[in-house]
Amino acid sequence: MDFARDLHDFMRDHAKLTESEKPLIVSGTLIALRNKAFTMSYHVYSPEDLQKEWMRVIKEEIQKSEIPRAKKDNMSQPYSSIAVHPELGRATKTYPKGVLYELIKRLNEKVFPFISIYQDFDIVGQFYGEFLKYTGGDKKSLGIVLTPRHVTELFALLANVNKNSKVLDICAGTGGFLISAMHKMMKDTSTEEERDNIKKYGLIGVEQQPNMFALAASNMILRGDGKANLYQGSCFDIAITKAVKAHKCDVGMLNPPFSQGDADFHELYFAKHILDCLEKGATGIVITPMSCAISPHPARVELLKNHTLEAVMSMPDELFYPVGIITCIMVFTAKIPHITSNKKTWFGYWKEDGFVKTKHRGRIDLYERWESIQNRWIEMFRNREIYSGESVMQKVTPDDEWCAEAYMETDYSNLTKDNFVDEVKKYISFKLWINSEQHKENVAFGEWKYFCIGEFFEVKKGRRLTKANMTNGNTPFIGAIDKNNGVSAYIGQQPIFKGNTITVNYDGNGVAEAYYQPVPYWALDSVNVLYPKFNLTPAIAIFLISIIRQEKFRFNYGRKWHMQRMKESMIKLPAKINNEPDWEYMENYIKLLPLGNEI
Repeated sequence: MDFARDLHDFMRDHAKLTESEKPLIVSGTLIALRNKAFTMSYHVYSPEDLQKEWMRVIKEEIQKSEIPRAKKDNMSQPYSSIAVHPELGRATKTYPKGVLYELIKRLNEKVFPFISIYQDFDIVGQFYGEFLKYTGGDKKSLGIVLTPRHVTELFALLANVNKNSKVLDICAGTGGFLISAMHKMMKDTSTEEERDNIKKYGLIGVEQQPNMFALAASNMILRGDGKANLYQGSCFDIAITKAVKAHKCDVGMLNPPFSQGDADFHELYFAKHILDCLEKGATGIVITPMSCAISPHPARVELLKNHTLEAVMSMPDELFYPVGIITCIMVFTAKIPHITSNKKTWFGYWKEDGFVKTKHRGRIDLYERWESIQNRWIEMFRNREIYSGESVMQKVTPDDEWCAEAYMETDYSNLTKDNFVDEVKKYISFKLWINSEQHKENVAFGEWKYFCIGEFFEVKKGRRLTKANMTNGNTPFIGAIDKNNGVSAYIGQQPIFKGNTITVNYDGNGVAEAYYQPVPYWALDSVNVLYPKFNLTPAIAIFLISIIRQEKFRFNYGRKWHMQRMKESMIKLPAKINNEPDWEYMENYIKLLPLGNEI
């Protein structure tokens, strides 16, 4: 990855290549370096002749591969523009043998030896992903978001692929899923015949974008595997669909294009299509935006009409960093209707994979926690194990939410006195500010019961007010922030909400952050306002805020705590014998805390 960053800078400064050309010159050069004669002789050519020889050798290597004739032309075409790029065939003072020579030399020394050792590594995909970080590249216009390597490996384990599997990916990208599947399949073999069988029949991919298809095919050529079963074109093309179905695949892996404008290309229609292309009883695994799991859509009806939803796993919020999208993994059994299966779906809350963001290396397994986390996840999934705060079983329909956040009980076991003390301190600090600054004891639950927020609060939605329209004044403006009691500004507009109410962010920074508002205010439209149907006091509000914050795990940019969902949300509170909330207990509990009488 360090080398990929250096190479990107070199190509930016000296090669003048476009973003789509950068990964192509890497993959094309790696293909050319497979040719021993070229590897031994590329240094003898003039800069202009080296360009021609580079293209000739790539075409020769493609012709040697087992890709059908029509696809060979498709694959070599994207390299043609690079073969005549003026900057590559020109000698410079710094690089008298030309920029292309320098690129070939660096890749030959730094990358090509790596390929034979790390057969499970998507080399081209890693370069492509690294280059995307700097400009956005195709990911914005085409919805292309390359799947992280540890996720492609996770898919292979979830599907439990073996030497007899036939794996399909209808949006193959650079081939990451196929490479991870191939690696696991190869580990299951003991004979050359079994390995040849995987190469010839085990991996089937479809990719529409010509440049991406070339990258996927080059990835396979570099390994000598699976190249006969790559199709270039739309996965929805009738002829391609027919050809794919003929392979009789029993595993499907898919990361569809995200957020396409055309309704016909919604992520769930890609999911439905790959399942339709698999054999009955096959396993189909798809990673999609969380919105696919929680928002109504006709495709959800079609999916469950024909296939069984086995499991859904909520993935880490920054899984695709630096692309900001919340995702989940869906696991289906193909061609067995959900109603026929008549069983519960397993939901996993897989929000912590051990990876951390670093300044120059992106999101990595810095502390080597991933292997143990992965093993636990796989064991949980295979055995459908249920753990508080981690997983739950639930029967669902197309109209229900398909995510763990909707069904897991809140884990109150870690609720301590500190949670309440912190809220008291925050509120007192806020009061001091507007006027002008451990203790681990578990809370004794006694008789606590679940109550619906809508039972004792009327939930209202804030109103949008842009900075351009704000005037200076003394009205607190409550924004969707996670500090300063939610106050992001003071404005001249009149308040639109009464004091002695609670604000809860349903979107933005700090979703599910809650604050008690003592005076009238204006709240932004990404904030919900809770109007009490009972005698609310500051102490009771602080108690409720501490409880509301326990629901934070359920919500994020992908699953917002919108007004209707908030009304229906259940929280656990101290209860009287008559099953009413024990407001007096809450009041006294807060007042007996350190600083409790100061609120």
